[in-house]
Amino acid sequence: MTSDNSLFGRLELSRTVIWSVATRGWQFIGGMVSFVLITLYMSDREQGYYMAFWSFVALQSMIDLGLTIVVTNFSSHEWSFLQQDSEGSIVGDPNAKSRLISLGRLSALWFLVGAIIFVFLAGAIGFFIFAAKGDTDIAWQLPWSMTILFSGFSLWCLPQMSLLEGCGQIERVYRFRMIQAMLTNVCVWGVLLAGGGLWSAVASAGFRCLSDLHFVVWKNRNFFWPFLSPPESEVLNWRTDIWPVQWRLAVGGLFSYFSYFLFVPVLFYFHSEKLAGQMGMTRQLLVTLQSAAQAWIQTRVPEFGRLIAKRQYGALDHLFFRVLTISTLMLILGGTIFLAGIPVLKSISTNFADRILPFTPTLLMLVGMILFQLPFAQTLYLRAHRKEPIFLQTLASNTAIAVGVWFAGRIWGANGASAAYLLAVAVVTLPAIHFAWARFRYRVHSET
Repeated sequence: MTSDNSLFGRLELSRTVIWSVATRGWQFIGGMVSFVLITLYMSDREQGYYMAFWSFVALQSMIDLGLTIVVTNFSSHEWSFLQQDSEGSIVGDPNAKSRLISLGRLSALWFLVGAIIFVFLAGAIGFFIFAAKGDTDIAWQLPWSMTILFSGFSLWCLPQMSLLEGCGQIERVYRFRMIQAMLTNVCVWGVLLAGGGLWSAVASAGFRCLSDLHFVVWKNRNFFWPFLSPPESEVLNWRTDIWPVQWRLAVGGLFSYFSYFLFVPVLFYFHSEKLAGQMGMTRQLLVTLQSAAQAWIQTRVPEFGRLIAKRQYGALDHLFFRVLTISTLMLILGGTIFLAGIPVLKSISTNFADRILPFTPTLLMLVGMILFQLPFAQTLYLRAHRKEPIFLQTLASNTAIAVGVWFAGRIWGANGASAAYLLAVAVVTLPAIHFAWARFRYRVHSET
């Protein structure tokens, strides 16, 4: 642990944040290498299919229905009274342990059913959209089927990962994600170099699936062993404890897909595979930068929950505003460097520059992401209280983004979709969530 006066302390660089940022940093570097290999070994139309694959895999968010967020926040509260022994088993207050087990068993069952639904639902939607293009020279059918199947298995592992994060294992989870990201990239690069094309998506999904299962089922077997048996005393009641929070997240989750992952499918269906590939590659790189910056906030959610459980609101706010400031500055820095690289890329090779969006739509997208930092952080802050007081605001935000991207993207392509995203965030998302956050914070914290 570094002191507050050190550079790491001033930047809130805990080991968890370092692992998370390193993971995102590697994903960005790995994404750039993948970008080069995709450009060299895939046609621009194949790139469109590749990016569309991951847009439809993102339908996982509709199955999640906010439960992973609930699991992290609720488990962090219970973990205030628990710990792990030297064997990795759970020890502490019996009632808290029993409630935690009930939460884990419920989420595992939910995602088992959800994974089955996801495979059939996302698989069918993908087949419909891809078949509508009428391409006979791109063999997408079997790679798509296997990608969606492996992604379904990984979906089942999501609540277990969230449970570990809430139970003080966030550093181990992020360290695992770092190693997983590196090895996944190696698998993808090997397939691309071998001329495997869309089979690189299968390699990515397959390795993630197998490594997720290994981490949950084997590496953390002592932690999860008690979850195989029913809870012995108190339980968290889904209807009274979880559902009042989750249903708002669930509806928001349904709409969040359309607001965050609709860009590529809209351009793929209404314009061309090439334009969809450009949008997908650009957003992938920008979202990696955004995720790296957001790591300063996301990794502190369990700590937010523990401070709230102890009603230490002063410490909570101090930590929140520090990590928010650092996170936003890091995104601005990374985004500026990324924008500066576009003209450089064009000067090096027009072929590479032709695989990402031009400067203008990229700038519009980036500004929207920077503005989104504040409502994103405030949303995590509110949910750490195990409350969801921004249901209507989130719904309005997601709807505005989705409608804007659909209509503007359909008519004006990438420029329209990017501009619509920026406008929706600035006019709807930012003010709506900020005012709701300010009201909630004043009301709840003044009660102590």
